[in-house]
Amino acid sequence: MLPKSRSAFTASLALILLLILGSLTSPSRIRAQTDPVTIAPGFEFNIFADPTRVPDFANSAFSGPVSMAFDSRGQLFVGTYSGRILILLDNDDDGRVDQIKTFATGLVQPLGLEFRANGDLFL
Repeated sequence: MLPKSRSAFTASLALILLLILGSLTSPSRIRAQTDPVTIAPGFEFNIFADPTRVPDFANSAFSGPVSMAFDSRGQLFVGTYSGRILILLDNDDDGRVDQIKTFATGLVQPLGLEFRANGDLFL
C-alpha cells in the first residue's frame, strides 16, 4: 500500500534508502529499533521491513536491497545485491511486511527498478 501523504511517502522512501545503505555494511551494524530517532515535524517514521526479519537482507553484508519500485497496486518490489527481486507485501494493511515473494532470481545486481504506465517492469 502506498503511503497516504507526500510527506509520509518521502519519510518512508528515506527510511528504505537508509536500510539499503545500512545493508551494504555488516548486518550487525544495523541500528537497533530501541535507539532514539528524531523526526522533523510533519514526517512519520515507520519500519516497513525490518532487515533482520527478511532472510535475503540478513544473510550477509552483500545480499541486501539495492533498488526498489512500487507497482500500480502499491506492492513494493525490491532488487537485491545477490540478484533477486522480491515482492514485500503488507496483506493486512498494518504498515509491516507480512509476506515475501520471490519475483525473479539469477539477475546481475538489479541496481534500478522502474514500472512503466503499462505495468512493465524495467531493470
